[in-house]
This record gives sequence, C-alpha cells and structure tokens, in this order.
Amino acid sequence: GLQIANRLTSQIHGLGVAVRNANDGISLAQTAEGALQQSTNILQRMRDLALQSANGSNSAQERKAIGAEVNQLKEELTRIADTTTFGGRKLLDGSFGSTAFQVGSNANETINVTLTSASSDALGSYRSNVAGSITGTGAAAADLATAKRNVGFKAGDIDIKGSLGKKTVSVVADSSASEIAKAVNMAASETGVSAVAKNTISFGNGLGLTADTSDTDPANHTFDAISFDIGTKGGTKTSVTITASGDDATDLAALRDAINAESGTNGLSASINSDGELLVAAVNGDNIEIQNYKGNAGSGAAVNLTVNVDNGSGTFAGDYTLDATNAAFKAVGTVQFNASSVFTIEGASVDELTGQTVGQLNRITDIKVDTASNAQDAIAVIDGALANIDAQRADLGAVQNRFDNTIANLQNISENVSAARGRIQDTDFAAETANLSKNQVLQQAGTAILLQANQLP
Repeated sequence: GLQIANRLTSQIHGLGVAVRNANDGISLAQTAEGALQQSTNILQRMRDLALQSANGSNSAQERKAIGAEVNQLKEELTRIADTTTFGGRKLLDGSFGSTAFQVGSNANETINVTLTSASSDALGSYRSNVAGSITGTGAAAADLATAKRNVGFKAGDIDIKGSLGKKTVSVVADSSASEIAKAVNMAASETGVSAVAKNTISFGNGLGLTADTSDTDPANHTFDAISFDIGTKGGTKTSVTITASGDDATDLAALRDAINAESGTNGLSASINSDGELLVAAVNGDNIEIQNYKGNAGSGAAVNLTVNVDNGSGTFAGDYTLDATNAAFKAVGTVQFNASSVFTIEGASVDELTGQTVGQLNRITDIKVDTASNAQDAIAVIDGALANIDAQRADLGAVQNRFDNTIANLQNISENVSAARGRIQDTDFAAETANLSKNQVLQQAGTAILLQANQLP
C-alpha cells in the first residue's frame, strides 16, 4: 500500500506542475498572438498605402511620400518581431522554432508550439514568374508581316502543387497571360496558389526617328514627330504625339510621361529602366495594342504606319519605311503565381517558358510603391504576408484551446488520483469511530461483569 501511495503522490505532484506549465503555454501564446495582431494592423496600413500609390492620380512626389511611411512601417514590423519576449525568450524573431511544453506527469507528455519570424525580411509572398517572349524590331516592314506582338503560350497542362493540394490546369494554344491567370485562379481554392498576369512591351533606348528611302539611292530624313494610339486590347486607346528633340532620352521621357498621364484611361503604366529602355505594362494582364502609328518626315515626305500589337498586322503608305534599329522591342507575357507557402509548377506549357517553377519568397522588406506597377506587386506581397500571419495566429488560437482542454483533463485526473491515494493512506474515520464505540461498549460490559463477580461471597 505504501508503494502504491507513493507512486500516486508522485503523479499528483507532477499533474500540478503540468497544469502550471500549460498555463505558461497559454500566456506565451497570448503574448505572441497580441504582437501578431499589431503586425497585422501594420500590414493592413501598408496595403492601404500600396493601393493608394497604385492609383493613377498620384505624382512621383506623392508616391515618394507614401513610400516614406511604408519604409517606417517595415522597420516597426521588424522591431516588434525582435522585441516581443516571454520570460526573456524572444518569440517572433525566428529563434523560437518548435518548443515542447511538458503537460503531463510522465516523460514525453508534451505539446509542441511553433513560432516563426514575423519580421519584414521573413514575411511575404511566395512567387514564381513564368514568361514567354518575342523580340524584334518594332517598325521594320519584314517583321510586321511575320511577328506577333503579343505572347501566346504553348498548349498543354500546368501542374500546380500548393499547400492545399495539387491541380492540373489545361492551357489551349496561344493563350494569353491573362487567360492562364484566370484558369489558375479558378483552382486557387484547391491549391492555395493564385496568379496575376502582366503584359509588358519594352522599347529600346531610342525611338528610331529616322527614315530611309526604298529606292536604290537611299537618303536619310529626320522625323519631326510621331503619333500613335495605345491602350489595352478592347479598352480605351490614348492618342500620344511626341515631337522629336534629337535626344533619345528626352524623347523616351516625353513618351513615358504622355502614357502615364492617361494611365487611368488606357490601363497602362510606363517607366524607363536603368538601361534607358521604355517599359509599357498592362498590369492586369490584358494585351497591349498600338494603333495608327504615324511619323512625319522632316523633308516633308509623309510616313504612315499602322501597327496592331495584338495580331502583328501592318500597312504602309508612302515611299518610306521606318528604320527602327534603335527602337527594338521585346514583348513579354508573364504569369505570376502567388502563394503564402512554397509551391511548384510543372507541365508541358511551362517547359518552354523562362522563369522559376518553384515559388521564391518575395519579402516585405523589398517592396516599393514608387510606381503603379511596383505598388501592384507590393499588394500581392503584403497579401501573402497577411496570410502567413493569419495562419500563425490560427495555430496559436488552436494551441490555446488545446492547453485549456489539457488543463481541464489534468485537474480531473489529479482529483481522482488524490481520492485513490486517500483511500490508501487516509484514516477511515467512520469505521474507526464505529470500532471505538463497539470496543467501549464491550469494555464497559466486561467491567460491569467483573464488578458483580467481585461482590459475590
């Protein structure tokens, strides 16, 4: 009995410690969850700012001011992650990992709690860009007869393996980037992977504003101006006229400003990269069309050129063709896959495309809102970061509920084990009182009999 009682005593003491451990686990989870709530508020503010910056009404100066607040929020996000502690142990800087909480009276009766980094350089969206492209000279007569100015993807299947499962998406021949993105998004609830499309046309570092005669004795002529209509396929076109200055950088800057001035109408965003190339992007993935391209020769000879970026048709009027050696273009159709966790994409339709087929992390710390296009990208990255935090908060809520149930069960076990030990160690007062009463009666009876016997002669 003593051995059993001692074993039960050890269990009771262990259960008491386990209850305290579980309560500590709840407190730790609540501390981390509270910090993640503030991180969520910061990300929501950053998302609002990115949406504001993506609007076409903002100037470069206004976007710079928006970016300044975004940068401050990035730093605060990292500061919260680095300084959130429980009992001196950091919770959200990535060092916590998976930790076991002892919630039983015996060895290895544990509950694991996992915390990942919530700093701006660890949060983001996993992304993979696959792209098809064509390259050519944008206004040469020979190219117009054969080249297609929008990218069509190869027919086949795309196998998407995400956190929720695997799904095969079929792609028909010559599908545009936006059509593929729509197909991927229809399966997002089954894979956890979404997609956005972007079509971009980049022009070389010059507009090529020169003309050559088509006879056997060429003579160069300088163009005074070019004009064309640009916009997304089926959307509103914006008429753009640029007067040639003789300086390529100036001409490209003027063209960029003219397109961006009407970005709210034509759905396009233009920028000049570090190589001096003009980039025109339809961030919603629609095909880009350039129509009614016209140039006026300085000598008075007129050059009329119509270019449809969608189907590559071209017609010429007059005796001149444009020499577009410096106006080379590259059309790129990009399907951007996004998810909050690692994913892979495979399939015949992907084999001939360029880009990554395994999702790579795009971090909050790297986002920019200095252009409408970058702001659109930032929104996707922030959404991925929010999904990461939401998943971690869901895990913390679940483990808190688990600790609560564990504590209730431990208390129930402790109560019953204590009762069992009591039945072994504790005195049964009822039985002992009854025995005492019986013995007292017997003693009194014996005493009375002895007294009477002593009185006999």
